[in-house]
Amino acid sequence: MTTTVLVCGDEPRVAHETPDAVVVDGLCQNPHQMKTLALDADRVVLVLHEESYDLADMQKALRSIDMDPLGVQITDVRPGVDGASLSATIVGLRARASAFLGSHPEHAKPVIPPSVTRRGFLRPPAPVYVATPRVDHQTCGADDGCSACVDVCPQNSYLWQAGRIAYDKYACVPCGRCVTICPTGAIENPAITTVMLEAQVRALLDMADEPNGIRFVCSRGTMESRHRWFDIKVPCTSMVPGSWLLACLLIGAGAAIAVPCGESECPLGLDADAIQANDLASAVLSESGLDPAMVAGTAVHDTILSGDLSHGIDDPFVHDRAPDIMLAIADLAQRDISIIHPASNLGVVEIDASTCTLCGQCAKTCPTDALVEVYEGDTVSISFDARSCVNCAQCVMACPEIKRGAISVTGLIDVAMLAAGRRDLNEGTVATCEVCGAAVAPATMMNRISDLLGEEFDATTAVLRNRCIDCRGRS
Repeated sequence: MTTTVLVCGDEPRVAHETPDAVVVDGLCQNPHQMKTLALDADRVVLVLHEESYDLADMQKALRSIDMDPLGVQITDVRPGVDGASLSATIVGLRARASAFLGSHPEHAKPVIPPSVTRRGFLRPPAPVYVATPRVDHQTCGADDGCSACVDVCPQNSYLWQAGRIAYDKYACVPCGRCVTICPTGAIENPAITTVMLEAQVRALLDMADEPNGIRFVCSRGTMESRHRWFDIKVPCTSMVPGSWLLACLLIGAGAAIAVPCGESECPLGLDADAIQANDLASAVLSESGLDPAMVAGTAVHDTILSGDLSHGIDDPFVHDRAPDIMLAIADLAQRDISIIHPASNLGVVEIDASTCTLCGQCAKTCPTDALVEVYEGDTVSISFDARSCVNCAQCVMACPEIKRGAISVTGLIDVAMLAAGRRDLNEGTVATCEVCGAAVAPATMMNRISDLLGEEFDATTAVLRNRCIDCRGRS
């Protein structure tokens, strides 16, 4: 995969230190000249003058040379920008562009810009295309009842319909919260994949001679660059989980922070999630005896690592890597971690055996198989694996005995539980068919049904308890 950097050569000249960049005079005003360059590249990074180009026209020119506009990285250069800072930005965007995997037509959402450039003032407004998520229904957990994306979307873009998620991209902003909250990783935005994020972060940290910080900033907002800090643009910092900040530290950053909407002047105003992500990462570092200031404030610190900067974690931004990150932090600190936090993307499920009927609805609904129900002989059990729990609470919503407190889930990060693996939460006997010997249902569930129906239905419950569906019609 080859990536070319195209720099607009108009005045004022852009100061940069990218030796293989192609400087194109008039690129901002006439992007269609890209067709004459005979580019031998699969991906493009554009360095343009802020407010000097028409994005719709630029995207049209990119399509004319078979470049996917959703994967092209554009940086707007302001007057007086620092050359070294711009060069670092280009290095990061080159890595991000190279990791772009392509998009599908349903990812593209046409948007009429609220304002136009001077060049486009006398023309009818043309839409620009922004990247929106797509649901992979093959890996989506909606058929088991999962509705995490529905619950978190601030625009009501998602709707759960009889076991399938309906998505309206024209109502979507997009903010990316659904991408990181989805328990199965079934929602993707091609312009902000975890592979692209990792490539950008690693490229930036690798080029620096001293520890630097990573700031996740909103692509809608405006942020001034800071010395020894690299900015990673995301659709909205409300999508950033606390585990991403810790992941940055594990791969060599001297600090990491999600910048709240208010600070970056983002119009979405989803401050709470970014603030909680910082607070969660700070709590983990504090509990582990490491410096919580690494995920708070403006200072860049020495790295928490020595030697290998990967610490053995592949794909640290993938949705199911949070357990590995917490275990790695605990290993570095040589200390157990056990904290409860509302922003935790790890959870612990507890079952009250006195009220649980072993019906298995929690396990059937669990999108990550953290909860599993197993029938073995004349017993049934429900087990739990903390490494797979994402604190989505779908199991709680599915439980028919929730009013009696049969099940609960807590946003708990406990490295001892993560290391222990799967354990049984409840088990009991199974009522079997008196005719064929097949399992009918957990005995506790049949007892609960009998209690609810009352004595007048004893004959009915006796049939339900003692015969399977296939044998109930036999004499």
